[in-house]
Order: sequence, then C-alpha cells, then structure tokens
Amino acid sequence: WETVRLQMAVCEEMPEMAASLDLFGCIASQCEVAEQLLVAGHWELSQKIIDFLDLPAVELCVRASNQIATIQARSPAGSITPVVKFIEAIRKLPPVEWDSLVSNVVNIWIIEKAELKADPSAASQLIK
Repeated sequence: WETVRLQMAVCEEMPEMAASLDLFGCIASQCEVAEQLLVAGHWELSQKIIDFLDLPAVELCVRASNQIATIQARSPAGSITPVVKFIEAIRKLPPVEWDSLVSNVVNIWIIEKAELKADPSAASQLIK
C-alpha cells in the first residue's frame, strides 16, 4: 500500500510527469520518477521514494544535480541558486560522494558558462 500512497503523492505533486513513469514498473522507471522529483524540487517526496524502494541515492542525486546545473548554466537568465538549494536540501551524502557531486557540478557550471562566454564565478558559491 505504501507504493500506492507514494504514487498518488507523485501524481499530486507532478501531474505533468509522463504516465509511462511510475513506481510500479522497473527500477529504471522508479529512478526516473525520483530523479524528476529531485530536479523539480520535491526533495522530501523523492527521499521517501528513494528510501522506501531502496533506490541508489548517490547516483540519483548526482544525475539530478548535473541536470539542474546544466539547465541553469545554459540559460542566459540561469542562476546558481537552484543548484545551491538542491545541494542544501538533499540528505548529507558520505563525504567522498559529496565532494564528487559538488566537484562535478562546479565543473559543469564552468564548462557550460565558458561555452556561452559567460562569467562562471557564481560556481564559487558551491565551495565552502
């Protein structure tokens, strides 16, 4: 019943999610649901799904953070703020994975901004 309850919550939070993605399917579908929730800022629901279905949290957080960083860095009006909020919102990962995630996001930001010939200095907000 927990899976049904979580799926109902997904439908309420993200009615625009493709109907082909659900928590009843294969692990790839479950991971895609959790990742889309992370990217859209529904961190608590995504974390509940990750915990309940025992999904690969580190992999999903890395994929979501990469997607957020890429979208924001490529947009002329993009901001580092959604990336910072994501990193602050997700549950603390083990130190090695945490460092890897942040390093990867910084690199994405710098590379994407360089391609746009834009200032990448906002990435410094990710380094504390």
